[in-house]
Amino acid sequence: MQSGKICRMLWSGHAMRFMLLAISLFVSVGALAAPVLRLRMNNKKLSPRVVEYPTSFRGDVTAAPKPYPVPTQDTIFILKQDAANPGDYSFTIHAWTDDKSTHDLVLYHLRLKTPIAPNGAILPPVIEETKVLQQNTSDVKHLVANPSDETLGGYRIVALDAGGKRVASTTAWFYVDDVEFESLSVLNSCDGLKISPYPLPTDIRSRLFAAYHYYEAPSPYQDAWLEISQPLSKDYFKSYKWVATGGVELPVDDAEHLVVSDPPPYKAASYSLTVENIFGRTLRAATPGEVLPVATAATPRIARAEYPYQEPLVYRMLADRPVGEAPFYAQLSAEKVKNANQLDWLIRNDKRAVRRGEPDTLFAETVTGNLDRLLHPGHELFSAGEYLVRLTARNTETGCVRTEELKLRVDSSLLKKEAIPNVFSPNGDGVNDVFGLIDPSRNCRSIKHFQIHILNHLGRQVYEYSGDPREWEGWNGKKEGKGKPLNPGVYFYIIQATGYDGNTFRGGEYKGPLHLFR
Repeated sequence: MQSGKICRMLWSGHAMRFMLLAISLFVSVGALAAPVLRLRMNNKKLSPRVVEYPTSFRGDVTAAPKPYPVPTQDTIFILKQDAANPGDYSFTIHAWTDDKSTHDLVLYHLRLKTPIAPNGAILPPVIEETKVLQQNTSDVKHLVANPSDETLGGYRIVALDAGGKRVASTTAWFYVDDVEFESLSVLNSCDGLKISPYPLPTDIRSRLFAAYHYYEAPSPYQDAWLEISQPLSKDYFKSYKWVATGGVELPVDDAEHLVVSDPPPYKAASYSLTVENIFGRTLRAATPGEVLPVATAATPRIARAEYPYQEPLVYRMLADRPVGEAPFYAQLSAEKVKNANQLDWLIRNDKRAVRRGEPDTLFAETVTGNLDRLLHPGHELFSAGEYLVRLTARNTETGCVRTEELKLRVDSSLLKKEAIPNVFSPNGDGVNDVFGLIDPSRNCRSIKHFQIHILNHLGRQVYEYSGDPREWEGWNGKKEGKGKPLNPGVYFYIIQATGYDGNTFRGGEYKGPLHLFR
């Protein structure tokens, strides 16, 4: 069998305009040449109503040594509808040879069968040569006056020698440009939306066969059918244009398949496809109505109470990488909630704390009904470390789930030695009038307990403070901060502090001399 490519399509039974299609068969001295299919019209000019797809080279069949048959491929002709005469599609196939050694030319009409297995798999196509349409010594003409499903498709010219042996042949396929999309196929899932025209331009299994699909036929050099990976429809369907309503943004609008997955659509929208083919004809398909979204989404947000921590607490929203010091008064909220009817919150402990034997899960709560409800996990949950905050948006009806995570960092405790001065002069001049921490908002962090004692040179306590180091106003040089001013001289301070993470600050650099000047 001659090597070839075949295609299949469902065609309407419109009558066709008269056209002349010429199939030329040449035989050179010393070698037989494979017939070359040519389409001629109006003094050998290719009609603008016809597109020819020569699917591969014909080869130099006269070059020796090269046995016959050389591997050639079929040609596909697509006839465009004439706007002036939309029902007139007739055409004539004309084949001839100038080589007198060819005894006969035989024209066959081909029947293409594409078996489909019960599981939907496409089996190798079967081509059958039906009845002989014409047989002549040197010239064959065949009129296809009323093209239909029975008369369109493949035609094969076979050259016979005097003994009736086949010495050359070629095949052509004739179709009408009447492809239409039946509908749009919608796959709407939790991960996204995929819409495709039905039938697909490359889907031979569709009952309409409204596309091309090509196979290379068996030949002396190839034992089995080979499916071609690049179907001709890529040329036939020249451009794609997808449009969505409802404010849905399309990542790509000029592909055969519309895929919206990152992010998936969260709004109801209608979708339409407009395709232009090589003849400039427009094909349209649209969803019958709005496609309702099923994918869920929610964005976790964390706010932190601002210092000083006084009721009612005032919260400030943190960035996408929330950071703060202890005590961390957290407020959890969900933004941009899409198609969810349940929110599941989870806070996991710092990994180092888990290795020390502390629990892995610190907080878990499910929110239904009012999904805008704010949650306030206890500040005692957070000491120092990195915590995982997870929000799962769930639709219990569709089963769709979407999880987003944030990492919350709570700073370790800090009390810088550089923040402790060793001299002050409480003389009322407004400069160094009190002994206190320098810039405590920067040099003091996550301190849970703070206490300072000041002693005179005899070791007797003259001042004491216990509380929040950032609220400490400092020592003014008076007995217990409110008695008579004490004499100038050298005093001693002793600081004892503990952070929320258990770190202690005492002894060593946290005690020393303090000079009081007047």
